[in-house]
Amino acid sequence: MRLIILGVLALGCMGIMVLPKTSLEQSQKRVKDHLLIKDYVAALAELKIYLAQFPQSQELQALMVRTLSESGAGLEAFKCWKEVSAIHQELGQDFKLIEAMAWAILEQAETSSQHIVNISSMIGASLTKDAKAVHILHRYLSSTNAYLRMRAVQLSAQYGDKRLIEEIKQMLHKETVWYVRLEVIRALGKFRCEEIALLLQEMLSNKKSTLEEMGVAAEALMTWYDHLEDQELMQLLRSKRAGLRYLGCEMIAYLGYQEKAEELLLLLEDTSSEVKIAALNTLCMIGIEKRLQKLALPQVEKLLEDPSKDVAIHAARLLMFYHPEPARLAFKKWIEQDHQETRRVAAAALARSGERGRELAKELLHSTEDAFVKVNLVYGMLGSEARTTLLCQVMNEFLIHHQGLIMIDRHAHPQLRVIAPSRIRHTPEIADYPKAVDQYTRLHLLNILAMMRYPQIEDVIKKYLKEQNFGMTYSASAALIEEGAEDCLEIIQALLGDEDPLIRVQAALVLALMGGDRQAIQVLEQAYPKVEREIKIHILEALGHLGARESIPFLLTLLDDPFNVMRIIAASSIIQCIYH
Repeated sequence: MRLIILGVLALGCMGIMVLPKTSLEQSQKRVKDHLLIKDYVAALAELKIYLAQFPQSQELQALMVRTLSESGAGLEAFKCWKEVSAIHQELGQDFKLIEAMAWAILEQAETSSQHIVNISSMIGASLTKDAKAVHILHRYLSSTNAYLRMRAVQLSAQYGDKRLIEEIKQMLHKETVWYVRLEVIRALGKFRCEEIALLLQEMLSNKKSTLEEMGVAAEALMTWYDHLEDQELMQLLRSKRAGLRYLGCEMIAYLGYQEKAEELLLLLEDTSSEVKIAALNTLCMIGIEKRLQKLALPQVEKLLEDPSKDVAIHAARLLMFYHPEPARLAFKKWIEQDHQETRRVAAAALARSGERGRELAKELLHSTEDAFVKVNLVYGMLGSEARTTLLCQVMNEFLIHHQGLIMIDRHAHPQLRVIAPSRIRHTPEIADYPKAVDQYTRLHLLNILAMMRYPQIEDVIKKYLKEQNFGMTYSASAALIEEGAEDCLEIIQALLGDEDPLIRVQAALVLALMGGDRQAIQVLEQAYPKVEREIKIHILEALGHLGARESIPFLLTLLDDPFNVMRIIAASSIIQCIYH
């Protein structure tokens, strides 16, 4: 920008820019022609002369703001806009000009070393559906930072741009960070073409693919079908590749093909434990017809002694629906005697084993001392049991008394959600990542308590908001958006008027992210001047997520903030408010 301004000054000093008098319409056309070919030096130089001729022209003043913005001089454009909008109030409501200024500031983020700035630039850019956004996202897809790559993949999935699709396809072969790989697989599932279907099928067949990756790839492929020809399904079920047999089981469950239960029985003797587990889970979903039970149940009971404890647990779950006695004995043995991980998985499976399974689960709930067994039992039963107060109390006591980090473990059991001690490792890409996962899990469990109308839920949520770090609450809330955690919202809304300012701001942040509640706007804007810098960043991001145009005047005041990070996040939030 300095070079452009110096160029304009030099031209003026040399006396080169001597133009004949033109009409206002002609002057506007000349400036727009310069902008069309991106000749910002000439556009600025001529604007200086035309504004001397027509100092009151609103159109030329707007062109000056636009030219400064497009040339990359975001701060100069903002200062100019403030001056001219004081005279021409219409320009203060011109969202095209405001967007141009915000873009100029936002594009500076491409060279920033601050991850929060990079993420804001991606989010703000992606909402515009502009060609500029494709350039920004493509650059971040090859970032050295894994978290930035993951967010770029998530946002790129909204676009049908060939350049982005090709880069994401390449990432499937070269990406090594597991959580980025999962997002790559999910994104590819949204790009429907035969070539990508083959890539996902290869992943299912690759012995190096984890069970979690196979599950995500299967989910991605399943969304492409509303039916499957019998021949195609049989090719999957009888494939030499375990991954494709696994996909066949998932397809039967997804499409609800109850008549294919007999084919699944053949897979109960499969060489792959993952395929056997998938077949057992599918039979749980579609059921076993009475005519097949005489043949099927001995096979399932035999699997109670399978070398893989995971296969045995899923076999017991299926058996509980039809022949409960051997399944009861197996579950009691695992939960009362076996090692901790087996106890947790068995408890999660038992609680999802129908009415008979819940009967045993209630019995074991009173006899076990293992806190994780208890919480997994109630986690699986809540929603199915009429008497929920006791179950909610057990879950609440777990949240209060267990101080260690927790997670929802689906790594070895994609069909089961097992609450477990956290095995999440620190990553250089995400600050305090294990703590963020812990807070997501706890907020998820709080939402379940709210759904069950637990009598003390307001006090529980208030305690949570007061004790947790702002950044962790924000991260957990952002992750929980996909869970549709609406049942907490009504309770948290009431906390916007709490006398404790800490609770008010925390509640406003959670509401802004989880529910898009505009009542949070006033609380956040009033709190902004009084809070620390880190919390200010979260407030700006939350206002962007809300996307209310009434926030734009407040956000505009921050475009000349002395801190670059604040300016860029404010600019991102402005674009989100314009395009929401």
